[in-house]
Amino acid sequence: MKNLKKHTLSVLCLMLIGAAWVQSPVYAGEIKRTMKQMNQAFKGAMSSSSIAEMAPFVASLKEQGLAAARMSLSGSASEQSDYRQGMQQMQNNFIELDRAIASGNLDAAKNILQNIKNTEKVYHRKLGV
Repeated sequence: MKNLKKHTLSVLCLMLIGAAWVQSPVYAGEIKRTMKQMNQAFKGAMSSSSIAEMAPFVASLKEQGLAAARMSLSGSASEQSDYRQGMQQMQNNFIELDRAIASGNLDAAKNILQNIKNTEKVYHRKLGV
């Protein structure tokens, strides 16, 4: 009886590991959760009244943006290409944002953040999300 329980538990563990391994590398929920976190960070950054106040929101936005860029979107080759292009554009905007923050230019930083939001809208439209 004791061996049967151990065997059953072992089989269940192997089945769970196998099921996790067969799943796609990124779940839609993961991307959605990351995008929500990015949106919250964006809103916090846009409502900031100083570079010092904006900095932690931008750090979070960039962290989540990098996480999203490492994710793979399931879909057609065209959709995957669009996703990668959107992520690359966002990374380019982050470079500009870092420059604006380093120079202490709040207005420029907010303009770049708006560019990021506009890029998001373009690629969300392309991807139908």
